Amino acid sequence: MNNKLCCILVWGGKWPWFAMHFFRSCYENRNTCDYIIYSVEERELPFGMKLSNVKVKYFPMGEFIDSVSEKIGFQYGGTDRAGFFKFCDLKPFYGYVFKDDLKEYSHWAMIDMDVIFGDMNSFLLKCDTLGIKFEECDIIATKDYKLDGCLTILRNTEYMNKLIFLADNVEYKMSDTTLDYGMDEIELGEKILFREDVKTNIKRINILNSKIDSDCASNAGLIWKNGKLLNKQNDYEYFVYHIGIYKWNPSYRNSFISMDYNMDMWDLYKLEYHKNDIPEYNDETRRMDTYKDKYNKIGNWVYNE
Repeated sequence: MNNKLCCILVWGGKWPWFAMHFFRSCYENRNTCDYIIYSVEERELPFGMKLSNVKVKYFPMGEFIDSVSEKIGFQYGGTDRAGFFKFCDLKPFYGYVFKDDLKEYSHWAMIDMDVIFGDMNSFLLKCDTLGIKFEECDIIATKDYKLDGCLTILRNTEYMNKLIFLADNVEYKMSDTTLDYGMDEIELGEKILFREDVKTNIKRINILNSKIDSDCASNAGLIWKNGKLLNKQNDYEYFVYHIGIYKWNPSYRNSFISMDYNMDMWDLYKLEYHKNDIPEYNDETRRMDTYKDKYNKIGNWVYNE
């Protein structure tokens, strides 16, 4: 693991049904990105596979809460299973909390697991065409008006890693166990970054139309092919596909898991979504091992040590 960019995710619970496609898209970026997943439950990569650029670090929940609280200087409120949603509030603190693991990286990214990555190298090279070299970018975003929790890249500097501490009532919001406050997209993305004293100190790149949500995939003729997310009609390239709320939709889930993650092309534009389906929020329908008959083999793409 020796790339310049490290993507970070804190995870609780078993792997979800979309995990294999996520991991496949991570691995296809092995020459550009490393991925560290901090799991608060003892967990290995599915099927015992070893991916050269993906590391899962076990961090028991109690120890994790204590460690985060000690590092940020006040109590962190992710205290129980409901607290898994509180992990979203922790995202903009990643650079500060996990700084020991990020020493070798120039940049780090907050990500989600309900995504499929495209060619991240193309994404980073596009910074050059917009006037700022990747190495000099403080923030690389996929939207014009705010940050996106599913993929935002920040420069690994003390200034950028401490920006989130400028949030109003930050201690109260981070210690509250009942709510998540959108510390990533709202507090950092819509408030702090628009402060005059902050805007003058950062170099920001917004790579527009680089993210595509699941409800737009059909119209865009979206495919994932050999590590790239493309509009098959005109080869327009996207960099991240976000499943979002569709992950609770049974027809979409069943359509999604029918795509063989071992293949080199996935027809994302063909995925079905029935609006009248009753959303399923229970843990059993969310878990990958519930559909183990669909995930029973690993192709030649897997790197095994």
